Amino acid sequence: MEAPLARKFVNSSLAKFYKDSAIKMVRSWTHRSFAEFCDVNDCIYRLEDFDLSYRKCYSSAICATALANEIPYDHCKKTMEIFMYRHMYINLPMICSKSSNTGSFCSEESYGLFLQSPECYIRFMIPVLSEKTCSAECVSLWAHAQSNSPGCTRHLEYHAQRLTGITLKFMRDLISAAKDPEKREFMDHLPKHFRTFQQACMGPATTLAPGLVV
Repeated sequence: MEAPLARKFVNSSLAKFYKDSAIKMVRSWTHRSFAEFCDVNDCIYRLEDFDLSYRKCYSSAICATALANEIPYDHCKKTMEIFMYRHMYINLPMICSKSSNTGSFCSEESYGLFLQSPECYIRFMIPVLSEKTCSAECVSLWAHAQSNSPGCTRHLEYHAQRLTGITLKFMRDLISAAKDPEKREFMDHLPKHFRTFQQACMGPATTLAPGLVV
């Protein structure tokens, strides 16, 4: 009896009211935080400096401990530092970009999608390898986001595509140097082609080229 009652409450107008109210509160706080950060030009430069120090320390620690028996240290450290730099390079423009329609930050819009449906947000951000990804709920949520903030959804799609591309390249570069030959064979199972949620589920409206990872 508990599961049906729980589902009934989740779908009730009261639950929707509390969820919408909570999302508005979080988005308001998020907007203020991004505004404070982005209004100070020096913050982005300091973030870059922090990332430089962080990726050197993090890559050294991971490669010297967790991956020490799997990947030669020098190759591991270099590969991970390149990946982390590219990751930062893709993320930085997203931080302070704004929607021309709503005045919201694109990162704020991204968090809003996550709060509305974590499951759909994951589908928006990971490569599409199956048509099952196109659920009616997620298609509706993405279409609504496109209507409200078309620039930010294009930015988010590009962001997801680039992150997937560099992550797959990072995995190939790392695994190619694996000490165990059998583990190097795992590269053959990594996808070479992928599509974004927009490309797979929303038709040809996207301006991005189909994702091809080489």
